[in-house]
Amino acid sequence: MKYSSKLSINLQSLTDFISGSLANSSAGLATGHITLASTLEAFCNQSKSSKQDKDGLVPFLLEASVRYPYKEIAVNLTSSLGNVRPCSQRIEALGKLLRKELDKYVDSSFGFAHDAKINGEDIRLLSNIMKGFRMNGPCSGTEWFDCFVACMHFPSKHDFSWEVRKSAIDSVSDDLFGIFDEDKKAVLIHSLAYLTYKDDSEIVRSVASEKLSTMEKDSAVVEPFLMSLPKSCKALGAQSGGSQKATKRSKKAPQAEVQNRFKWVREVLEDQENLGLSSTILALEVLDLAEFENLNYLSTPLLETLELLLYLHQAVVDKSGNSRIQSSKVFATAAAAAKTFVNKEIDITSQARYGIELGLQALYNIAGGSVSKTVRVSIVGLSLKCMQFMEQASIHENALDILNQVIGDLPKRELESHASNVFAAVMDSLHLHVQWSASNHKFFKSVLGVLKPFLSNKSTMDQTLDEICRKVAEFERSDQEVFFALAQQIWDGDSLLDMLLEKAFEHAKQGAEEFAGIICEGYSGTKCLEALRNLLSNAGEDSLKMKVSFAIEVIASNRLRYSESDRSAKESTLVEVVKQASKTYGAEEGSEETLQQLYFDLLGEFEEICTPEELFGPLASLCDSGDENLLRTTLDLMSHKLSQQQKKLKAEVGTLVFEAVSGSLFKTTSEETKQACLGTLGQSLKHYKGSSVLELVDKLLLVPQAEEATASAIIFFFGASLITLKSRAIPCLPSVAKHVLGSLEEAIKESSLPVIQASLFTLESLVIHHGGMVGPYLSKLFELWKVLMGSESGNNSEAEALSLLLHVSEDVPVRILLPALLETLNLPCLPAVAKPLVDMLNNLLQTMDHSAIQTNHFDVVNYVLGALDGRRMHKMADSEYSSLECSLVDCFVSLVMKLSEASFRPVFLHVLDWSTKGTVNEGDVLDLKMARGISLFHLVIKITEKLRSIFVPYFKHLMETACGWLEERQKNSKRAKKRSKPSSDESVALWTLKLEVVHSLQKCFAYDTVGFTEENTFDEVLPIILDSLNDQPSSAIAAEVDALAESLLGVTASQRQEDEMELDAEEEDLPCYKNLDLMARETAECLNKMAIAGNNDTVWKRFNSKVLMASRTENPRVKLVCIECVSQLAQFLREDYIVLIAETVPFIAELLEDKEHGVQVACKEFVRKLEEISGEDLSQYMA
Repeated sequence: MKYSSKLSINLQSLTDFISGSLANSSAGLATGHITLASTLEAFCNQSKSSKQDKDGLVPFLLEASVRYPYKEIAVNLTSSLGNVRPCSQRIEALGKLLRKELDKYVDSSFGFAHDAKINGEDIRLLSNIMKGFRMNGPCSGTEWFDCFVACMHFPSKHDFSWEVRKSAIDSVSDDLFGIFDEDKKAVLIHSLAYLTYKDDSEIVRSVASEKLSTMEKDSAVVEPFLMSLPKSCKALGAQSGGSQKATKRSKKAPQAEVQNRFKWVREVLEDQENLGLSSTILALEVLDLAEFENLNYLSTPLLETLELLLYLHQAVVDKSGNSRIQSSKVFATAAAAAKTFVNKEIDITSQARYGIELGLQALYNIAGGSVSKTVRVSIVGLSLKCMQFMEQASIHENALDILNQVIGDLPKRELESHASNVFAAVMDSLHLHVQWSASNHKFFKSVLGVLKPFLSNKSTMDQTLDEICRKVAEFERSDQEVFFALAQQIWDGDSLLDMLLEKAFEHAKQGAEEFAGIICEGYSGTKCLEALRNLLSNAGEDSLKMKVSFAIEVIASNRLRYSESDRSAKESTLVEVVKQASKTYGAEEGSEETLQQLYFDLLGEFEEICTPEELFGPLASLCDSGDENLLRTTLDLMSHKLSQQQKKLKAEVGTLVFEAVSGSLFKTTSEETKQACLGTLGQSLKHYKGSSVLELVDKLLLVPQAEEATASAIIFFFGASLITLKSRAIPCLPSVAKHVLGSLEEAIKESSLPVIQASLFTLESLVIHHGGMVGPYLSKLFELWKVLMGSESGNNSEAEALSLLLHVSEDVPVRILLPALLETLNLPCLPAVAKPLVDMLNNLLQTMDHSAIQTNHFDVVNYVLGALDGRRMHKMADSEYSSLECSLVDCFVSLVMKLSEASFRPVFLHVLDWSTKGTVNEGDVLDLKMARGISLFHLVIKITEKLRSIFVPYFKHLMETACGWLEERQKNSKRAKKRSKPSSDESVALWTLKLEVVHSLQKCFAYDTVGFTEENTFDEVLPIILDSLNDQPSSAIAAEVDALAESLLGVTASQRQEDEMELDAEEEDLPCYKNLDLMARETAECLNKMAIAGNNDTVWKRFNSKVLMASRTENPRVKLVCIECVSQLAQFLREDYIVLIAETVPFIAELLEDKEHGVQVACKEFVRKLEEISGEDLSQYMA
């Protein structure tokens, strides 16, 4: 630095010296330029150095950089002098060096050449030159711009050629970008866009993309290459149109032509081969990638470009086109351009779709800003064309987004003018959505947003909803759910629900109910109920059933939601439904009947979602209507709901219902409506018990004779009132009882079943709740009851009549009931009528206490004996009397069970005495003594079954009578043996009596634990019983006796059938014990019980001997009975019977040789039993 003064004097010589030294020193290549740079910079930094000395370095450097043989050193020298001014001179030096270097790689036409000669040092030099531009900052001169852009597109195929392009991109800064005019800025942005999307190097693409995104730039720089395609197409169209001006080469280049001396730059940026399509796509990609200021500037060129792309796509895809678009000049231009792409590899349709999609995204950003009315209308038009001509989902979504931004700001007149076109485009888009099969929330939101402005205009609202429902009805269910859920959110149009439902039924012919249900899902229960109300009120006849069915289904599907809706909505909708249902009331069979049922099903759903207060309030208000059908419908619904209402209604609701219905009762003139009012009032009594009930009862008692149905309804109401009011009904009891009994009497005469049943119900209510106060009316009640049961009407109301009788026996005190009942029973009546009364007496006796029995038992006994005396006046086959007799016997037994032994003894002796006395009447069918004997032993059997051993001693009073009847023989026995002749009642009666006697003796012996069957009794009775076996009934009489035994003895015919089913196939044709008549088998059972009751060896020996002796007869019936008796005795005695075998064997031997095979079989069975008991073979004794 001490030579600095000399350096300033002889700067050129110093440079030569340094240059020469560096040239002769290989080491200087690496360090020389640094040393020189440091020396020169130190010189420039000296304060004594004048500005002239410093500026003098720049010409030196310019000269040195051009002529210096080592360009890299010169470049670095220039770059190192960052604080040496001016900058323009340094940039100029770099520019000259850059141009000199690029000239090495171009041919005469400035095309790229000599690529093979490029090496790494050349790449590094160019990269460093580019870095020099970045390090030296901006300057005013731009003569080097062509070379700079050429480096950005440096086309060398060298492996590291990307470094040149990257260095050039890195050198672009906001300051450098700012020094260029608009044309150069456009070229620079175009170049960055090309490098971003087209460069082979991923690093270059990334750096270019980042540079584009971070630079501050105006949208005007995009217009030149955005309009490349439109301008090229116009030029092509002009040439194809034969323009003379087009034939001459214009000296002035087209606006789209890039002014650059390097051919490879022009080829890339002008894109003449593809008519500027690639450049236009690049411009659209840049608009999508980076942000630009003043974006609205591009609205017109962007619209023009998109329209051309749209028509270009249509010209290729749809060559036939349509008359409307073919008449367009733009389409003609696009069609001419499409022809040039026929033989090109480029896929024009895909490029056009891609460009349209990018352009719509850019247009969306423009539409979001402040644009003029004209531009806004143009944007709407272009968006509609895109939706009309393109079938790509993303394009439709972008177009809808654009429409969603701009269409709401259109004036009303413009909105209406575009309505049809918008609807058509949106509907086409929705149609394509079905083909896309994607539930796209964004797409649906865009559609709904576009249509929203049309809903605020009355002239377009209907058409909007009409088009929407028509198209959405074709969707899948999932898409429909998404669409209408979003519609409810975006449109926020609760008032639109009514119209949506109407349109749903209008357009969804099949599945309209499901479609409408989906619409309702997005709305609250309150809004849906209001919409349903309007839907039903405006429904036409052709769609009414469908809409009612829909209302049923939609409420039933989510009852909880609708139950939580506003009360006013539920009540108003309910009123409308009831009004609609009333129009179908009383419809004849057919469609109206079905519709009526649907309405009532819908009302049933309202019962489910409404509280009682919400339901009955509006219904009560409808009772004031003058419409009979409406009133009837309301009453039916109220009655049904009241009958199902478990909990009691609130007092105010019950009062409201009762007063409303009772007021309608006296206003209406229709008998049917009166009946409905009375039925509803009866149901309402569970919820209302005010004083108005008694007042209404008094009014109804004064009503003159009404029609049958009305009269029965009034009486039913009386019964319901008695149940409800209980003790408060006492003041009106006499009037009600007299009215009901009088009505019942008239109804029986006229065979009026409704009035009869109503009267029985009310009388039952009276008895249940006021049984202690019905004494004055019991006789009349019983009298009418007997008349009713004896009439034809009694068959239809038998259950109600018997129920009334049961409650009389349970709820009326005995002291009041018994005298009236006995008085009634003592009057003559049919057996079938008397039986329920006797059963009631039986029930009454079972509930009476001892004192009451002691007081009244002789009255009961006298009645029972008097009633039993009726046996002689009825044939044995009279089933009604047999049933009555059984009831009388049961009643007597119930009385006996309540008596003490001291009280029973005189009663029994009275009965015994009664059976032996009496006066024969002219109309008797049976013998007096025989008839009373049947009743006597029927009583004895039932009493013995109840008292068992207690009653056995009383048989000493019966033995003489019993033996007498067993010894009684049938008259005209020869005639009786003829089976073909039918039996007489006397014969059946006699054998029935004998059967009862034997059965009663059987019970006596079975229950004898007191030693009644002693030897004297045994000796007295046994011969008579054995002798009775010789008297045999005919088969006809035996069959009748068997049938009677079921009711009189409790021995059923089924038991006989079971015995017969046990027979083997061989035994069916043989006479055997099981085949014998019931009398024979009962006699055998009696003898067995008698032998067991004897209970000592002497009695058993005597019994065995006498029975075996009785077997020596010609009658096989007697033989079989005897064998069965000794067999049962042996089975009972087992080893104790061995002592009797010796005397038994001779008789067995005789019986084994009997001519009746059945007797032999029975005897052999007996022998096997004896051998089993004795363990010895008895055949040796039989010989």
